[in-house]
Amino acid sequence: MVSSSEIKAFIKDLAATSLLNRLAPVDGGRIFDEPMVGFADGRDPLFDACKRIIGEYYLTPETALLKLAQAEHRQITGDDISVICWALPFAERIRSANAARTSLPASELWSKGQQQGEEFNNLVRQEVVKYLNGKGCLAVAPMVSPFYERHGRYQTNWSERHALYAAGMGTFGLSRWLITERGMAMRCGSVVANVKLEPTSKPHASHTEDCPFFSQGSCGECISRCPAGAITPEGLDKPKCREYLDLHARVEGCGLCQTGVPCEAGVPRR
Repeated sequence: MVSSSEIKAFIKDLAATSLLNRLAPVDGGRIFDEPMVGFADGRDPLFDACKRIIGEYYLTPETALLKLAQAEHRQITGDDISVICWALPFAERIRSANAARTSLPASELWSKGQQQGEEFNNLVRQEVVKYLNGKGCLAVAPMVSPFYERHGRYQTNWSERHALYAAGMGTFGLSRWLITERGMAMRCGSVVANVKLEPTSKPHASHTEDCPFFSQGSCGECISRCPAGAITPEGLDKPKCREYLDLHARVEGCGLCQTGVPCEAGVPRR
């Protein structure tokens, strides 16, 4: 079949060799450093909790795989379902360029890195599915599948960040981004597969454990970093964030709350 170590090596090799992970139009440097890879049990109760909290439209890994199986007239073999998750940390020069900004537009490196970086992320999704199919595994990347849906302007039926949380790869910050061991300045992705893979350990006692604002009542630097005023002690106001970007972003992305903050490139010290 396939092992978790083989999958990790495959994803890391993609990042090391793919030209899409090189910012050729700007400086030719890497967009992302070496990926982090983790695994979640596809039947982890956290996914059912997401469905209760987010909405009935939310896909659990099992539902995503069942939809694929039905579309391709195939069957899920046995009870084994795993979620393969990865985080792609932005390279230091890209983070630093955006950390120097105090208002929009975002730096050119960050903007181009966001745009081409998501193209590379989609490549990883597609190539991991192909790799698993080649090993005889039914697999789907929900974000690039025919049944990925938006519900309203701000909700979708699959969340990469929640998948990474289920895989023990980080916890949520005040800005609602995920703080991984290499910080929140990253892109993330996931693939659901009909295969048994040992889940990554989940060391966190709560879903906000690594954010000093929640765990200690300190920090909150992302509040002042947000040019829209969309981050408050109550969290992120998604409509306010989106409206500001629509009015002021002349280039792709913003990312000010992900850069120039203590959780940019790691877990803040307690």
